[in-house]
Amino acid sequence: MARRKKSLRLTRKQRKQALAFALPVAIGLGGLIAGIIATRVLSGRKPPANLVWGADSSIRVPKELQAYLQTRRDCKEYRGAGSPTGVGLWGVYQLSQGKFAKIAYGCSWNLSSYVMAVRYKGA
Repeated sequence: MARRKKSLRLTRKQRKQALAFALPVAIGLGGLIAGIIATRVLSGRKPPANLVWGADSSIRVPKELQAYLQTRRDCKEYRGAGSPTGVGLWGVYQLSQGKFAKIAYGCSWNLSSYVMAVRYKGA
């Protein structure tokens, strides 16, 4: 007598129950894996030191001015000794004759002051 192989067959009710259990588990595992990958990718990112932008679409910030403002380190320990380094914010509001710029500036959360930048002939 030959033994007949017993196949694993699920009834329709068992398949529905398995799907009802497996689907949320698969979605949860997929979300967990996506979260771990996103955390790994974002943790290697370096935050910007300075952000420079024109206040509206009519302002085109000259490359020299943008490069100069991005190298500034005015927000290092901006809340006092031992505090973290903030992000410098530089909003260019007005340009005049390619020599003068009215700029709002601040650290991390607000633009608290205005400064006038002047470009000299030699620079």
